[in-house]
Amino acid sequence: MMKKVCIIGGGISGLTVAYRLRKYYGEACEVVLIEKENRLGGTIRTERDSGFTIEGGPDCFITEKPWAREFCSELNLADRLTGTIPEHKKTFILWQSRLHQIPEGLILMIPTRFISLLTTGLFSITGKLRMGMEFLIPKKKTDEDESLAGFVRRRFGEEALERIAEPLVAGVHAGDPDNMSVKSSFPRFIDMERKYRSLILGMLKMRRYASKRSSGNSGDASMFMTLKNGLSELIETLAELIGPERILIDNEVVKIQRTDKEFRVLLNNSSEIPCTAVVFAIPSYSAGKLLTGLNPELPVLLNKIPFVSTATVTLVYDKKGFNHDLDGYGFVIPKKENRRIMAVTWTSSKFPCRVPEGYVMLRSFVGGANNQEMVSLSDEELLRVVHDELKVIMGIRSTPHLTRIYRWFKAMPQYTIGHEARLQLIDREMEKLPGIFLAGSSYRGIGISDCVKNATETADRVKNYIAKIP
Repeated sequence: MMKKVCIIGGGISGLTVAYRLRKYYGEACEVVLIEKENRLGGTIRTERDSGFTIEGGPDCFITEKPWAREFCSELNLADRLTGTIPEHKKTFILWQSRLHQIPEGLILMIPTRFISLLTTGLFSITGKLRMGMEFLIPKKKTDEDESLAGFVRRRFGEEALERIAEPLVAGVHAGDPDNMSVKSSFPRFIDMERKYRSLILGMLKMRRYASKRSSGNSGDASMFMTLKNGLSELIETLAELIGPERILIDNEVVKIQRTDKEFRVLLNNSSEIPCTAVVFAIPSYSAGKLLTGLNPELPVLLNKIPFVSTATVTLVYDKKGFNHDLDGYGFVIPKKENRRIMAVTWTSSKFPCRVPEGYVMLRSFVGGANNQEMVSLSDEELLRVVHDELKVIMGIRSTPHLTRIYRWFKAMPQYTIGHEARLQLIDREMEKLPGIFLAGSSYRGIGISDCVKNATETADRVKNYIAKIP
C-alpha cells in the first residue's frame, strides 16, 4: 500500500512540509494538503490592485535568520528578492508626542555606537548612563525562565524597556514584555549573556566577526527582505511545485480517527482520507480540538499557548499635496504614549515597487496584547481611529485614495513565561501518538524564517517515521 501524508493547514509551514515531502519522495508517497479557507498562505496575504502591492500580514522576513532567504533561492526566487530602500533607512520611536530617530547602531536595546546614544534625545542622561553600565552587570546565575521586561530592566534599565524594547516587541510580536519569555522569544540574548556576560560586548564582537566575513562582498546587506510582487509570490510558487491536484482548499477537517494501521481524516463534506501520517500546521488551539479523541491531555496543554488578535490598516495617498517627507521606514509607539495604534510602516519608503508613481502608502498596526478590542471595530470606526492618530502624530490631513483592512483573529501566538516547559510536556505527550506531527508558529519561532526551518525539521521527522513502516 502506498504511504500517504495528510497536512492540515495551508500557511507557510504546511506548504513547506508538503514541498519537502514531495521533494523527498516524488510519486513514492502521496501528499495531500488540506486548507479550510478558500486561499493559501495563512497570514501571508498579498493584494495586487492597479499597481499597488498591499501586504495584509507580514511584509518581509529578516535576513539574520537565513532559512527564508535560502528557501527562496532553492525555489529559484533569488532574482525576485528585494531589500529595503537604503536611502530611507531610519526608524523612529514616538516618545512624548515626538518622533525620535532610533540611534544608529542600537540593535533592539543594545547600543553599539555610543556617540549616537549620547546625542539622542530619546533617553535621559540617567537612562543613557544606565544603558552604558550594562558592561558591568554580571550574567544571570540560574537557568530559570525570565520575562523579557525583567531581562531588559536587569541589563539596561527601565528607559531601555519602555522606550525601545516594549514598542519594538509590540510592533513585531504584538506582545507584552512583562509576560513574554525571553528564553523562547529571544533565545539569542540568553546565549549572548551566557557566552559574553555583557550583551554590548557580545554584539560588538559578533558585528566585527560579521564585518570580516562580509568584507569585499557586494551582496545585498539589507536586514529585511521581501519579494518584488509581495510575499504571496512564495506561496504561489510552493503551491505550483506541490501541484494543485494535491491541495484541497475550502475543506475543513472535523475529526481524526486512528485504526490499527492508519489514520482517517474526516472532512466537513463527509469525505474521509486514509493516511499514514498527519501533520498539524495550524494554530495550537485548533490542533487541540482535533486531537481530543486521540489524546485528552494534549488539548489542555495546547490551549495553554495564548494568542492575540491584530489588524493591519493600509492607507494610500496622492503624493501631490502630501505633507510628510516619509524619510524612513516608519515608527513604533510605546505603551506609555496611550495611542490606539502600535506602529506604522511607511511602506512606499521601505520597499520598492509597492505603489505607482505619484502615490505613498502607509500601513498601521492595531490590536495586540494591550488593545485587542480594536480589531473588532467596524471598518468605518477603525479607519477613523487610524486616520485621527496619523493626523495627531504626523500631521496628515489628506484624504486616502485607497484603504484596506485585514483582521487576524487569534493569529499571533505568545511565548509567555514557561513556554519552553510547556513544549517539553507537549513533546512528551506527542511521543504517545506516533504518526502525528505538529508544525507552525505556535511552538518554536514566529517569523517566516523560523517557520521554514521548523517545517523542514518536521518534514524530516515525517520521513524518518515513514521509513520505519514496512
